[in-house]
Amino acid sequence: MPFMRNVGTPQGDSLNPVLFTIYLENALREIRTTLPEPNSSCGREIPSEIAYADDVDFIGHDYANIAKIQESLEKYQLKVNTDKTEFTLLSKSEEDWKKVKKVGSLIDDNEDIERRKQLSSTALSRLNNLWLKDNKIKTATKIHLYKSLAVDKAYFAGTDRSGCNIVCSLARRNARQVDVWLFLEIPGIGCLQHPRHPDVDIHFTNGSTFSAGGLTFEVIEPMKTWKISFSGKLRKGLCNSNSDKTSEFVETSFSFIWKAFSPPFNLHTDMVPENVSREPKNSNILYQQWGELRGRLNVEGLDEQHLYLQCVRERLVGEKDWSMSHRYIVNHIYLQNVLSHVKSAINEQRPKFSTSRTLLLHDNAGPHKARATTQSPWELGIQVLPHPAYSPDLAPFDFWLFLILKDRLAGRKFDRIQDLAKAVNSELRTTQEEDYQGVFWK
Repeated sequence: MPFMRNVGTPQGDSLNPVLFTIYLENALREIRTTLPEPNSSCGREIPSEIAYADDVDFIGHDYANIAKIQESLEKYQLKVNTDKTEFTLLSKSEEDWKKVKKVGSLIDDNEDIERRKQLSSTALSRLNNLWLKDNKIKTATKIHLYKSLAVDKAYFAGTDRSGCNIVCSLARRNARQVDVWLFLEIPGIGCLQHPRHPDVDIHFTNGSTFSAGGLTFEVIEPMKTWKISFSGKLRKGLCNSNSDKTSEFVETSFSFIWKAFSPPFNLHTDMVPENVSREPKNSNILYQQWGELRGRLNVEGLDEQHLYLQCVRERLVGEKDWSMSHRYIVNHIYLQNVLSHVKSAINEQRPKFSTSRTLLLHDNAGPHKARATTQSPWELGIQVLPHPAYSPDLAPFDFWLFLILKDRLAGRKFDRIQDLAKAVNSELRTTQEEDYQGVFWK
């Protein structure tokens, strides 16, 4: 049953500090009218009081005026705790005031800086002994602490032949922080970016999912399929400074499905060291993977668009030195429709074959089987020859034999397919049986 209270508020009630601040401010207004304003020989204004929460410091030229403050507060039934009340004399001839602490800091700046440096050095020394020299912390606890400093980042960057581009990223950090990147460049619309940019950090997110600021990444099938979606307002135009943010926003939503067509490329194990700059080694997991991005885009005031982009996915799991981010420039280059240039070159250099059928032979790698890759040869009238699947019987034999035929037939020209077949058969017959066997004995 509800009951009435006519004295105070319950301890711990969130209303307590609000009511106290209002009541104290009413009392301080009367004190300000009676307390002389302190002056300064340097010409600067000095406040008569400095307040932080329920701690109040009064500044005056004599103790008498300061003592009157206690009498004024008693009129409002506010009792001053004399045990916690300190009087500090500020004087050029006295040095004691420099070591007086107010709201956690010493009054003298130089003394406070030295004190904080000593505290930091002591804390670091204790942490070093506890973390590295003693075995008081369990390995599981160390791993948990490491993860609190680490980052888990998923990044997508896609483009198509019409000039449509999308870059989006979610990097989960400690304390439920997420860094969000979102840029769209659509022909006829221009550049759209997340309204928080150039700021990227968002706090108090769900730390267990890739979701923040309206942008969501969802794993459908690990290493194969992801879903990317967004719903909210995007800013029109490119903004690189907080001082020149435009105020024009458009409601935007999209839903894309990303599907991989290449195996992951691990930048630590698959990269040739001689071809990259020397960077400090670390234990991060960093890989990239190419795929296709398909879906619908809706922008306020425009018709729905269906997009199909070639898109690279990047994943970073590990510790991230955010102070070094300015050192890196990421370039993703995607070459498309190279066959059209090859077809034009054939027609130009060999006009008599321009009406003949062009044959293309490549392996069964993921990028070669993607829809965009298989569709382009068909549009150009190029026939793709079927390639047998790799097996232990075919793989070593293929590369060895093709190199021999290439060396023996180099420089020879054939006007008819029959002549080429006859020359190949002739070279195969001259190859000794021991040469074939040597391939499998290696």
